[in-house]
Amino acid sequence: PGALSAYPPVQQVCQQAQKRIDSHAPVVLYGEAGSGKMLVAEALHRASPARSGGFFFFVCMTYPSALHKRLLFGQHHSCSDGTLGLLLRANKGTVVFRNVEYLSLEVQRMMASVDFRRASGEQFGVAGQLDIQVIYTTSSLPAQSTPWTKYDPEFASKVLSKPLEIKPLRENRKDILPLLQHFIRQYA
Repeated sequence: PGALSAYPPVQQVCQQAQKRIDSHAPVVLYGEAGSGKMLVAEALHRASPARSGGFFFFVCMTYPSALHKRLLFGQHHSCSDGTLGLLLRANKGTVVFRNVEYLSLEVQRMMASVDFRRASGEQFGVAGQLDIQVIYTTSSLPAQSTPWTKYDPEFASKVLSKPLEIKPLRENRKDILPLLQHFIRQYA
């Protein structure tokens, strides 16, 4: 993932994120809107053991918090139609929680208590072991909570305690040309 940037601070963040992925820890990417958190998350997925699985994302602010549990955990947690939630469909892949500051407090508590890289699927009503790489992105940290963005204290201390800051492009002007070339190759 360090190939995303020629800027040493960004390369350092990517190296730290790779170490967390290699240790099966969740990764927290912090930065202002438009700073490239999703680009880094995609690069981390491609460089992780989960790259052969799917790449999923859950935009926390898109859905009412009352639906988060059902959408993520599916049938085992109150889904009467038997559908699997996103986390179970993402087994062997990567799930990115975009704007985790809007994730319901109930789901934050659940996420803080489960290691999705080693969890038993039976906890969630499926056979086998789960292996899900989890990446969280946020524009605000627990110290910056507002009435609209709240964090469960256990989730904040266990999961969000070591965020990796993604600086905005205006602070890494040397990356503009390599990123432009990357997008031209990708989309041309």
